[in-house]
Amino acid sequence: MLTEIVTDEQLIKLYTTPGYLVAVDYPKKEVKLHTVDCMLADPISSVGVKPSKARENKTGEFWVSESRDEANLKAEEIAKNKGYTYTICPICDR
Repeated sequence: MLTEIVTDEQLIKLYTTPGYLVAVDYPKKEVKLHTVDCMLADPISSVGVKPSKARENKTGEFWVSESRDEANLKAEEIAKNKGYTYTICPICDR
């Protein structure tokens, strides 16, 4: 089931579960697919995404799903509708 992530705490709780994160970055006009356990999807990491800050500043949105296909469809849909680029994270791509 696809779920929107709006806080860092929500994403932290999911870190040990299997799944995929769709990260949408409005200023960069890009959508990126990560595994939930990717270091770039970890809000605690200095290089990780920060859903709380993105929502507060209206600079992005995040979606998570246990299904790669479902996450991929969401990422492609957002990229197409907004005209953003879509990539799969080169660090965690499996």
